[in-house]
Amino acid sequence: MAFGISENTTSYFINNKIELPRFQRKATWTDKDNFMLSISVFKGYPIGVIIVNETGTKKFLLDGRQRRNALTTMYNNPVEVYKWATKFIGIKSNMSEEEVKDRFSESISEYLQSEFNRSTEDDVQEDYSDFVVDETESRTFDAEVQSENMHALLDLILMVHTKYKGTNRFEGIFKFDKIIAIDDLDYSTYFNGEILIDPCKLKKFIRARIDNDEIDRESFTNYLIKRHKLDQKEMEKLNNYVISQWDYFEKCFDTIRKTDEIIINARIGLIRLIDASPLDAQNIFSLVNGGGTPLTAEELLSARPFWNLEIVSPTDDVKASARDLYTFLGISIPQNIVRWDVCATLLSRIDRSNLIFSKIDLADSKTTQAMFTKKLTLGFKLLSAVYVGGISSNSVKDLENDRKAKINWEKDVENFIKDFNIALDMLYDCDYFKYLMSWKQSIMSLMGNSVALEFATLVYKNWISLEKPVKGHSKLKEFQKNAVVLCDRLLFEYSSRLWAGSADSRMARDLLSINERFKVVSTEEWINIIDKFAGEVSAKIEKGIIYHYYCLKKMRPSLDGDGADAIYEIDHIFPQSKFGNVTTIDGTLMESLGNKALLPKLENISKSDKTLTEIKPYDWLYAEVLRVTGIKDEDAEKYSDIVNIQDLIDMRIADYKKVFENDRVSMLNSSIF
Repeated sequence: MAFGISENTTSYFINNKIELPRFQRKATWTDKDNFMLSISVFKGYPIGVIIVNETGTKKFLLDGRQRRNALTTMYNNPVEVYKWATKFIGIKSNMSEEEVKDRFSESISEYLQSEFNRSTEDDVQEDYSDFVVDETESRTFDAEVQSENMHALLDLILMVHTKYKGTNRFEGIFKFDKIIAIDDLDYSTYFNGEILIDPCKLKKFIRARIDNDEIDRESFTNYLIKRHKLDQKEMEKLNNYVISQWDYFEKCFDTIRKTDEIIINARIGLIRLIDASPLDAQNIFSLVNGGGTPLTAEELLSARPFWNLEIVSPTDDVKASARDLYTFLGISIPQNIVRWDVCATLLSRIDRSNLIFSKIDLADSKTTQAMFTKKLTLGFKLLSAVYVGGISSNSVKDLENDRKAKINWEKDVENFIKDFNIALDMLYDCDYFKYLMSWKQSIMSLMGNSVALEFATLVYKNWISLEKPVKGHSKLKEFQKNAVVLCDRLLFEYSSRLWAGSADSRMARDLLSINERFKVVSTEEWINIIDKFAGEVSAKIEKGIIYHYYCLKKMRPSLDGDGADAIYEIDHIFPQSKFGNVTTIDGTLMESLGNKALLPKLENISKSDKTLTEIKPYDWLYAEVLRVTGIKDEDAEKYSDIVNIQDLIDMRIADYKKVFENDRVSMLNSSIF
């Protein structure tokens, strides 16, 4: 990999010679952030560094999307820049121009002063002894030029400020008092059935007049008359209107000419990577963005030509999922579907994926960037597990290798999704998975991403090897039994900490011995684990065992006292608060597996720090706690006294062993398989 570091103008960045990769982080800059960049641009300050990966004739932006968005908007949309300013400066629409000028000066001075103080304080802590400045390349700040540029920014704000016939002055005055029909203007647009002025198109229209030297009053008026073929009466009206507003038009042309020049000549740092591998790109991105979220291998792939090859006949399903994906990211929806889209939307197109992978809904406003990235990443890793046999970043990259992956990108992934959906449908008929879903849990929520990927891959491969059994097929029961056996084994291994270390190497090894993965874990091995956890156990490890216990017991949640779905969480039977005041009780017993249960959580009447006798007045809650803990009503008082904590643990551990010795064995040999 070669790379270069240089300085460039923002015109290189704005004019779309650099392609945005398929993956882009969701826009996070606020209006205030955008306006602060505007200040830097007009002051001539450094505006950061962008990272571009060049592969062949293609250039892909790896880092700098937020600045690109801000700079592009700054160049194309004065109305949006005005909106930024109103948030940063605190402009009100009823302010006079003089008030706006005063507020602008105050806000900019305060901002620059605070930035100066912060920077100088930081500089004291830096060691620049090894930093050599090339004087031939250094830049000086011309106070006079800076002042002129800041006046141009203020003029841009004033150009839009104040209302004019129901809209801002910029859009309102260029309606020409309807002498020219609005829908005949080159910069009008339809939105929700209404004809509006598009400020970006209007800016482009004005730029064209400047380029064609049509910005004196006579030339501008003649252009409009000729362009719209106005009759004599309309010509006179237009001429009078332009004369009455000429001071504004002239100032507008001058302001846009000046601000365009300032914006496109602003300097920005450019790191050019030449044919960077995902690892190189990742490392450089991480170094430049020390405090930022690292890019995943799947994100980096979106900046490689292989993943940007178009799918000729994409299904309606993938097109709809791609729309949801880009809508969530808040970016323009691409016209075509490429290979990267196929993988990125994979998980959302598996109908019942929440059996294995925790549900992530892009339509939910609470969905975060991290959750989205996880969903995207899992899709790539699932394909790499199935077709390459691993889930590492190198395995994901190997999806590009025809000799290793052997994927027909027009058909194979869609066929995989279709088959995988059918396989999951068959698992939904198993009692065990019905109980698991009733608790709103998935394989991933109990054991993590890597284990979920192994379960998904092995279950799918087993379904294929058994001739894709469906209802009525002779091998369907074998497939369903194998899935439960595998889930049981993975829970055992996860609880035994056998999944510590490299998940990729573990999974690659397991995929080479698939038949071994469907062998039943002995009862003795499970009893040893339960005995071990009769003492203290971590919450992360215990979660899988506890939910496994309830599913094997064929126990599901109840409706609460109001008839709605009750909410449950793993909690202490003997409350944590009760241990603090008793020095004679071993504190580690509090975290014993025997003192944990899936307890109902209700608004206002949660068990929380209450003992059994303290919740007895709440009929439904009391009965439900007894049900899920196995405690008898006559023993409630006994198990409300912490001196009997060991008896409670012994009773519940004995029930765990009974469930794993009897119910588990019964389920694994059930006639439903």
